[in-house]
Amino acid sequence: MAKKGLVKKIWRGTYMINPRLIPSNQRILIIQCLVGSNYYLGLYTAMNYWRLSDAPLRQYQVITTRRYFSGKQLRILTMKIRFIFLRQKYFFGFIRAPFQGALTNISDIEKTIVDTTYFLGRHIIFNDLLKAIILAKNRMNTNKLIQYLRKIDSPFINQRLGFLLQKLCDISIRNKVRITTRYVLLDPAGPREAIAKDKNWRIIINRKISL
Repeated sequence: MAKKGLVKKIWRGTYMINPRLIPSNQRILIIQCLVGSNYYLGLYTAMNYWRLSDAPLRQYQVITTRRYFSGKQLRILTMKIRFIFLRQKYFFGFIRAPFQGALTNISDIEKTIVDTTYFLGRHIIFNDLLKAIILAKNRMNTNKLIQYLRKIDSPFINQRLGFLLQKLCDISIRNKVRITTRYVLLDPAGPREAIAKDKNWRIIINRKISL
């Protein structure tokens, strides 16, 4: 079938229908065919969907609990897909929504903000997180956001996001989530030198907060 052009090899032992045979408005479904239901579109893809970013969509970031796909990349005609592994504990907060002509799983606004904080420095740039928080300010449900943070229960995520919410949006969640006495870098991919420290959130401020 591969010789006839009906299927295409993408990885060792993994084949898919030739994408040229799939209508353009249905190609997003290829993701579901590969990973099943254990996925959602997240990070920059979700930020683009919810208009939390003005950056052009260069690739589809697919969050999945299937470790086999971790770090794998795939190009389907004009679609560049990157698979990102996420532990089952953190795998929630997504909805079914129309996206490019088909229904697909995509993180809701609140989980998009939480995920971008979680993946800060790995798959997300600091200034893009700032923009997303500001654009989400009047649209996100703060109570739902707090529920998500409590479910993940990561002090480092709580400290970074809590600090930025207070700084950028004047939203305080200080007494509603768990933090530690340990100081953490605001941007884990930023310089190690501190510009300042925030005692309330135990944050080492190593980036200027300006857009």
